[in-house]
Amino acid sequence: MRVKRGRSNPAFELSVLQVKLLLVSPAKPGVYLLDQFTRAPTFPLTLQVWIAILAKKLQESSTAIKVAYLFRNSMASTFQLGTMILPQLEEGTHGVTVVGMFFFDDNTYALRQGDAVGERVAKVAKEQGILLMICDQCALRRDLAEGDFEQCGKGQVTAKGVVAGYFPQLYEALSGNPPDQVITL
Repeated sequence: MRVKRGRSNPAFELSVLQVKLLLVSPAKPGVYLLDQFTRAPTFPLTLQVWIAILAKKLQESSTAIKVAYLFRNSMASTFQLGTMILPQLEEGTHGVTVVGMFFFDDNTYALRQGDAVGERVAKVAKEQGILLMICDQCALRRDLAEGDFEQCGKGQVTAKGVVAGYFPQLYEALSGNPPDQVITL
């Protein structure tokens, strides 16, 4: 069986299969897997199989936008997080992958045990693998962490149930799964 060049669609790379998909000419309609070394068709595929393979490959290769949120402004954790972002994360409708949340100033109170928003955030973070981090100095000033101010920014301040630190610790914690965008609220 020969593959006609002429009017064929571009090949789709399928590294998982180590072969290429090629739509052949109208004289021999169908999709054929081509051996990457010999370029000889191995077997014809039905359209449904081709769509399934392509959809799986696109799903594997497409990456959702990854974001990290910095809750800095007054009431950001109460309003934007509690009434907008968190319900979407709980319902699976947020539209992006959240890899981290960093809380500053009074937004740190949302992460206290017993806080309604904090309990929901902790549950979602555990289920979805979201890093929760609290500003170490902000937490110390609000009696939400243990340590002293000389330890701030060094990763030596501890808080219950959440990572305490500052930007050096945030960069390190997100280095294995870095965000595409950082959003400050």
